[in-house]
Amino acid sequence: MKQKVIFIVILLMLIGGWAYWQSRPKVSAHEFVGQVSKVEGSQVYAKGNFILDKNKNLDLALKKEVVIQVSDKTKFVKTLNYLPGPKDLGPNGSFDFNKLKKEIVAGQLSDLTDNVSGLTIHAKSDINIYNKSKFTASEVDYLKDVSPK
Repeated sequence: MKQKVIFIVILLMLIGGWAYWQSRPKVSAHEFVGQVSKVEGSQVYAKGNFILDKNKNLDLALKKEVVIQVSDKTKFVKTLNYLPGPKDLGPNGSFDFNKLKKEIVAGQLSDLTDNVSGLTIHAKSDINIYNKSKFTASEVDYLKDVSPK
């Protein structure tokens, strides 16, 4: 009888522990922002931070080097920023970044290989990628500055 009581108590403790573990809020992220270090084939190596789902803030405590796998289903989005010419600059050579002409066009993986030094990308995934060192991107966004003619 005593053994049955001990068994039931242990079983209830295990069930309670499992229920607590399952009910805890889990950290999740479906986006990553980082700087490209290199591109090899269909893999983009970048160092940066995950964007937390719960508040859309960067997880600054976790800077990670990741491998972003791209496939034929990965969508590339390039935002072109048209930089002002000398006549468009204000006093002291300043300009309002928010007033720049912008154009959103389809991008491609080769854009990342042309100028990887310091290029910042925003990768999105359909699954939770938090703290993963490798994931497949559903979309990759990046900026490209266009100098005046």
